[in-house]
Amino acid sequence: MMNIDNYITERVDKQEEWFSNKSRLNKLHYYFITGPTVVLSILVPCVISFYGIIGKILSILCSILIALNASFNFNDKWRIYRQTSELLKREKFLFLTKADIYQDNDDAEHVFVESIEQIIYNCNDNWKRVIKSSDKILKK
Repeated sequence: MMNIDNYITERVDKQEEWFSNKSRLNKLHYYFITGPTVVLSILVPCVISFYGIIGKILSILCSILIALNASFNFNDKWRIYRQTSELLKREKFLFLTKADIYQDNDDAEHVFVESIEQIIYNCNDNWKRVIKSSDKILKK
């Protein structure tokens, strides 16, 4: 049986770090795609007026970026991972400081583990929902 300190170190801290890293990566991907998409969508009408073929190429590039963003759902995944990371931190701090539901609770360790596992389960459930929505987009 795992003691609570090991659980925090091996499960909570590692999961919080993993979700935080995935959040950061998806945020970068989102901004890397969205920034150029916005700029290209503004430039394309102007460039097409003066340089037709270059404008068409920029328009195609803009369409590709929009499709990538819709397909990979970087924004949704960024938000899901960030929210999960923050919820894990919050729950850990509540437990460590014996606040909220952990105050004067003889079963605090079990409640903590169940809360952490529920947070992770909910994230996985949300991730599946996002993936299914991008599968629908790709099948169209």
